[in-house]
Amino acid sequence: MTRTFKHADDPALADKIAEQWQAGSGGQNWTSYACKLVTPLYGGGVSAGLVDEEMPVRAAVLRGQLRFWWRMACGPLDDPKAMFKAESAIWGGIGAKGPVASRVRVRVVSTSAAAADFVPSDSERDVAIRYAFGPSSINGVAQWLRPGFGFDLRVEYSDACAEDVELALRWWASFGGLGARTRRGFGAVQVKDLAPVTAAMVADRGGLLALGRQGSGDALQQWKRAVNKLFAFRQGVGVGRRAGSPRPSRSFWPEPDQIRRFFPGKDANGRHRPVHGGGNVFPRAAFGLPIRFEFPGSPRNGEPETTELLPASGQDRMASPLVLKPYWDGQRWRRMALLLPTSEGALRTPLRFKDHNFFPRHWPNNADAREMIAPTIAPMRDRGNDPLTAFMHFFTEE
Repeated sequence: MTRTFKHADDPALADKIAEQWQAGSGGQNWTSYACKLVTPLYGGGVSAGLVDEEMPVRAAVLRGQLRFWWRMACGPLDDPKAMFKAESAIWGGIGAKGPVASRVRVRVVSTSAAAADFVPSDSERDVAIRYAFGPSSINGVAQWLRPGFGFDLRVEYSDACAEDVELALRWWASFGGLGARTRRGFGAVQVKDLAPVTAAMVADRGGLLALGRQGSGDALQQWKRAVNKLFAFRQGVGVGRRAGSPRPSRSFWPEPDQIRRFFPGKDANGRHRPVHGGGNVFPRAAFGLPIRFEFPGSPRNGEPETTELLPASGQDRMASPLVLKPYWDGQRWRRMALLLPTSEGALRTPLRFKDHNFFPRHWPNNADAREMIAPTIAPMRDRGNDPLTAFMHFFTEE
């Protein structure tokens, strides 16, 4: 049974929280946590993709992170109305009777960032970190804040919501971060005096936590190992695609061949006729959108046009349900993959192409169809009947 915020069963608790807050009673006081960046921070400033030099860690960003991780840790995930009611009682929002103020105050105490605290993204040569960052940045070359930057997080809340806020803090410290691309490990923090969230706690909420073996290495090394596992699963030679010379050969995933079927005759002049048995299914969409499919050569050389896969809802992005980062187990750093409790929705997200009227299909909902398609995809074979759980099994393999 998953734990939910007790307000869902006690309608009077929201009033109790409000009364305590307004009266300044009920155990309200500021709690301080010493925090330190352990991976580079990207974004988080007022302007998208930029770190604010005067205020590199903003309280508003932290409050948003805590709110999100409260949903994952405490909120009634299967009941949107109860979620909204419970969330508003603690974190505030716009309700039927007007705006409700947050009952949690967040402050950040830190120095401004000096020039030596920043590193340009194009100076990073590690393949794993560049893969986690992605192919491009906002506003040209991005400036990352170096690991090691420290700050104090101060939080005030009443006794009535203490259990939930403290649990949200633990989930944020274990799995969240600051700035942009936190689900791929940027902006990860180490927070003194907060116990890590365990795999059992994650499973109790319907998620899945996978950790690498207890090996040596600092936070950056373990982060790279986590990202490299995703790269290998999706594109790595011998796992995600065949070996070739001078470059890797065909993918073991069904998407490239299906795109070739959408563009009849675009089979690299007969060299890459579509043969994959998976058919019209795009399993890697579950790891987050958009995905840009580029083929070597050009349409004039017998290749399909570049295509971009998006959610069919009209949005340009779908956040990944997978979090990769270093995990502090209380004694040492380990590589970590977290599958969020809401991950099933990512498997079922309807898909579209940005500039083409094709009809790409998401991973099937039907269990029999999943069982039939999964063995045709080499990285998934014998690891699971959907791409996300198959990756989690792959992640624990050495």
